[in-house]
Amino acid sequence: MTVRSALIALVFLIAGLIWALFSDALISLYIDDIEKHFVLRILNDVGFFLIIAFVLYKMIRRQHNKLIVSEEQYRNLFTSNPTPMWIFEKDTLKFIEVNNAAVEKYGYTRDEFLQLTIKDIRPAKDHERLYQLTRVIKEGINLAGNWQHIKKSGEAIIVTITSHVITFNSKACKLVMATDITEIVEKEKQLEKAFDKEKALNEELEKKIKAVNRAREQSNRLEKVINRIQNLVLITNKDAVITWVNRAFTEFTGYSYKDVIGKRPADILFGPNTNLKIVNELISSLKNGDFCTAELANYKKSGEEYWTQISISPIYNSVGEFQFNIAVENIITERKEKEMELQAQHNVLKQVAWSNSHEVRRPVCSIISIVNLLKCSTNEEEKQQLIELLDKCAADLDGIVRNNNDKLSALAQNNK
Repeated sequence: MTVRSALIALVFLIAGLIWALFSDALISLYIDDIEKHFVLRILNDVGFFLIIAFVLYKMIRRQHNKLIVSEEQYRNLFTSNPTPMWIFEKDTLKFIEVNNAAVEKYGYTRDEFLQLTIKDIRPAKDHERLYQLTRVIKEGINLAGNWQHIKKSGEAIIVTITSHVITFNSKACKLVMATDITEIVEKEKQLEKAFDKEKALNEELEKKIKAVNRAREQSNRLEKVINRIQNLVLITNKDAVITWVNRAFTEFTGYSYKDVIGKRPADILFGPNTNLKIVNELISSLKNGDFCTAELANYKKSGEEYWTQISISPIYNSVGEFQFNIAVENIITERKEKEMELQAQHNVLKQVAWSNSHEVRRPVCSIISIVNLLKCSTNEEEKQQLIELLDKCAADLDGIVRNNNDKLSALAQNNK
């Protein structure tokens, strides 16, 4: 009972007591006739009850109108709620009532809904779970978690269910509110995938950072080793541009590190005696991804020529992708000079041998022929001419021998 109802009852009680206590006294005060007094008392009682009945009628009617308005407001709260809601009977699981949002969301008409049970909007795999949930009766608000629902079109959505046990039309029912969280769930899945992807990328990045650090450490150690060796080492990219040289290269050629980085070997090392045919053969081998080696005449920054035996290897990573070319040069200038000296000596000996086999043979043959003629000649004048010819051939032979001796002496002197 509310305070307002108690006050109304108290007012009626006080008014009834006042009427009962004072109305008879007033009638007796003014009316002496017993018959009139009796009639007035009856009219007084009837009038009191009529007044009370009228006031009660007015109050009841007013309260009834308020109740109708209240019920209409509560019904509007149900039917006009933007979230799908329905009432289903606990025993049969049939829909008893649905709101407009449920009709719009699920695609069924209200009459179609009332022919269904709550199992009909769920996939078969969830029926056992639904049965277990509906057997449990809990007072107050119940959070049933997330469920998959099927629209009339066959589209699946994810909803979170909130319910409350009620009595509706004298039946044990449940009021259900189904909030569509499909978009939220999809976004959570996308966020989870993005998180997993980011985690995987971070892990991969961490591995790569460690690999890079290890590679940097190995590279630093390798650089120290390469810088200590006497061979000239160059590293070039796929376009034959120099990206690194060792200390031996800069010290030997006179070029600084800055002088050569970003340049091609042809821009700084090639010169007049560089064999371009051999260079083209090297380029062709590198295009085919082959190891190649050759001997070339290169030039220092000062212009001084030097000979090098160059070996070039293309380097690939673990998946077969090209990384760089590494060229190792071995200085062979001294050897090449000796080879050229030997070639010069060979040419001299070849000339001497040719001279011995051709030029010496000519005067010798002439001398033999003159000697044979002298043996047969009886004429003194003819003999004198033959002797002069013999003397001339001997002089020619002596000149040829002296010339060969001079060449051999010069060759011997060069060997010293």
